[in-house]
Amino acid sequence: MAYWVGAKPIENSPDLSFQQIEAVQKSGVFPSSPLVSEAEWLLIQDYYLKNAPDSLPIPAPVACRPLESAFTIRAFAGVEEPIVFLDRDKKNGDVLAGTRFGKLLRLDPLTAKITNAVQMVGTFTDLEQSSDGSLGFTFVGNMNPNVFKEGSFVVAKPQGTDSFKMNQRIDNLARPVHAAMADLNSDGQQDAVVCSYGYYAGDLAWYEFNHGKPVKHLLLADPGAQYVVVRDLNNDQHPDIAVLMGQAREGVYFFLNDGHGQFTQKQVLAFPPVYGSSSFELVDFNSDGLLDILYTNGDNADYSIILKPYHGVRLYLNQGENNFKPAYFFPMPGASKALARDFDGDGDLDIAAISFFYDETAKPNRGFVYLQNDKNFKFSPHATTKTDAGRWLVMDSQDYNQDGRLDIMLGSGVQTEQGGSSLLLIEKKTHQHPLPERRVAAKHANGSANAE
Repeated sequence: MAYWVGAKPIENSPDLSFQQIEAVQKSGVFPSSPLVSEAEWLLIQDYYLKNAPDSLPIPAPVACRPLESAFTIRAFAGVEEPIVFLDRDKKNGDVLAGTRFGKLLRLDPLTAKITNAVQMVGTFTDLEQSSDGSLGFTFVGNMNPNVFKEGSFVVAKPQGTDSFKMNQRIDNLARPVHAAMADLNSDGQQDAVVCSYGYYAGDLAWYEFNHGKPVKHLLLADPGAQYVVVRDLNNDQHPDIAVLMGQAREGVYFFLNDGHGQFTQKQVLAFPPVYGSSSFELVDFNSDGLLDILYTNGDNADYSIILKPYHGVRLYLNQGENNFKPAYFFPMPGASKALARDFDGDGDLDIAAISFFYDETAKPNRGFVYLQNDKNFKFSPHATTKTDAGRWLVMDSQDYNQDGRLDIMLGSGVQTEQGGSSLLLIEKKTHQHPLPERRVAAKHANGSANAE
């Protein structure tokens, strides 16, 4: 806080290198002169030292049923690097995974093996698949907290299996982590919304491309933008923007589009700056025709790396006009993402959730929890020690094994213990798999085994 009110000059920070201090000073984020007197600053310090709790009460871990009663868990062979991105190829169903060391892995979900690996120019944390076959890569630069603008967003088309032809590029981004592509101003061209998470400085902006050159339109001039969704949020047939913000002004913001790229901002959820917002999803959870918000908070890589009782999975119901009220909370230390899907096929939505900063004393550690919907916002949690080896940073859910039921893919953000796989596939148990060779033969017969 001292740097933000000018009580201490930023050049005294032990956390920044000389080059970073120079970059911060140029950004103008911190005041050049004190905003409070020395006496006022001492009063502020004294207030926090006297009133801040020495510890937080942590409830006992919620009792969980065994996950193995409903699911099986398979590890992908040869995947040891940390995973920072997961999705499925829309063309042929292969798993697409990005590693912290900048590799793009293509994996066969039926054999659980790597089929191709491409070393990219850097670490990408998002890959958007456009309908014209273009891919939008978000290259974060340095993933660790820093003030440099070394990230980029690149739109490219695959050229075979190992190379790409770049079409458009946005450079000098402050640690971008996610993006979305859509025509936001009704000109028939794809635009991009980019979350530049940054550190002390960052922003949320959308970009149109004028003869291939990006033109920036600022939406929020704050750091912490971490996940963005483009869809119609008010039923006016225009693509709107929803974003999750972390850092100082945590919350969910909607930007309503007039159809020509002009947006009206509404903050629909607000959280304290210590909450550690980590993910959100728009989903009609109660089937009333309105989009609700499934949210997690559990980012614990800040200044107080302790278990927090307010970390977990939250559901907010839309009351109309995009006004939301809380409906459910599941405590989960370090929660990093949640997905709402009908995993058990009974017609309602269940929840799958992962944690990166889990409770290491718990067995299972609840790094992955499946919340089965028992109706009326009551859920039965399931967990297993078979997921304890990883620190799960990314998760995806699709019908990977082609059996008509949704599966869950987990990616560990660090190398797993004892040399285990960084990629796990969790499959519903209530079916019989075809023999592996028949499934592979069926894939080849559908012409998808070698498609790019």
